[in-house]
Amino acid sequence: MTEPETPPEEASPEGGAPKPEKDDLVGRAVKHVGRIAKKPFTAGARFAFDEYIDGKLDEIEERIDRKLEEIDRKMDAWRTREVRHRLRILKYTIIATVVVAALSILYTLFIR
Repeated sequence: MTEPETPPEEASPEGGAPKPEKDDLVGRAVKHVGRIAKKPFTAGARFAFDEYIDGKLDEIEERIDRKLEEIDRKMDAWRTREVRHRLRILKYTIIATVVVAALSILYTLFIR
């Protein structure tokens, strides 16, 4: 923060920094006390804000966990259906292979 410039007539006779008036010192003291008084409020607000953010992050984490569990259940159901389907195809393939083998054996027995 920059201090307001004082008019030239208030400058000290030595040509250095201007002499602060009593009212100016009181005003700066009041501003300083005001800043000190705001610190507990700021700390309290920051603490409340941190609690709010933590609560929101926990809610988001819970929603993500629920979605991940739902996705896991869906993937498990999909995997189960896929395995069932593949086993059914494998069963039909084995049956077809046995039928073709039996026909082949019967063909070789009756044709010769």
